[in-house]
Amino acid sequence: LSLRGNLPSMEREDSTETNTGGNYSINVAPGYYLVEWTKDGYVPWELGGLSLAENTALDSVFLVPGEVAEVSGDIATTTWTTGYVYHVVDDVTVPENNTLTINAGVRVKFFEGKGMVVNGKLIANGTEEENIIFTSKEPTPTPGDWDNLELYGRDNHISYLKYDYATNGITGSGVDHTTLDNVIMQGTLALDSYGIKFGSGDSLTLTNNKLAVGAVGIEAYGATYSIIQNNEIIAPSKGMHIDSCSFCIVSDNEISFSESDYVDEGIIVNESQQVTIDNNTLYVDTRGINAEGCFKQTITSNRIFGKYIYHGLDLRSSDSSIVTDNYIYKSERSTHSFEPLLQAEGSE
Repeated sequence: LSLRGNLPSMEREDSTETNTGGNYSINVAPGYYLVEWTKDGYVPWELGGLSLAENTALDSVFLVPGEVAEVSGDIATTTWTTGYVYHVVDDVTVPENNTLTINAGVRVKFFEGKGMVVNGKLIANGTEEENIIFTSKEPTPTPGDWDNLELYGRDNHISYLKYDYATNGITGSGVDHTTLDNVIMQGTLALDSYGIKFGSGDSLTLTNNKLAVGAVGIEAYGATYSIIQNNEIIAPSKGMHIDSCSFCIVSDNEISFSESDYVDEGIIVNESQQVTIDNNTLYVDTRGINAEGCFKQTITSNRIFGKYIYHGLDLRSSDSSIVTDNYIYKSERSTHSFEPLLQAEGSE
């Protein structure tokens, strides 16, 4: 075990070895430290930004057999395993007709400003017990340290991914039949970040994700036949912006800004046919569900809360819709002169 500090020099302060029982002790001056656990033939482990001002007991750390693999450039079809921790030292690209598979429990650490572009296919098979981790390689990580993950091919499958300290969330286009399930972004991205941002791609499955981001939770245009379900989104601007999402199912999502504040707009799904919006809980400032220019949509059992709701349901020029059992609660009156909770002008 070694400690590097104080910031910014990060020079080695001291080191020690464990006894036969795996225990250790070390005396260092108060300060901020990077703690490194290393053993030949095992994957190292780091703890950055540790503040030491008094006697401190650290949690147990269990190293797994393996080593560091430095990666960059084109990545042909391969599998990344827990035998390595992967350091992305320069941008990596998965070319067309190639597949990168990442096994459960793999840690991927990106050097400053570096990212991953997938023109082929990404299969990241994390589990609830063993998340895949995409994070910064910086000793004390901060929002925006590395670039982001970009997808430009179809049939990607990403599950149980913990995604931290990037400039942006998962972005791209042409991502037909892609699944993102149990992706966790816990408020460590850059201030203007999106959680998921796809310019095109149909038949998406976006489920069980927890996205705390700086701008918009989910943006996906033309994502017809998609399922967007059971996501928890915390964002200041928009929860979901999914125009032209015909035949989509949007259900059981919760959207807010924080425990004490509201997202500007909840769900925006304009110009769509036969979309189902059901059982969502939205904490909003201006619009709860904005579904203008739609046809045969079904909007049922949604709960919309806010201080100054301009339109709880904005369904202008939307024909043949079924709208039942929605609850809209506005606690205060805004300065808008015209603020119906249900706006359906021009609808039949």
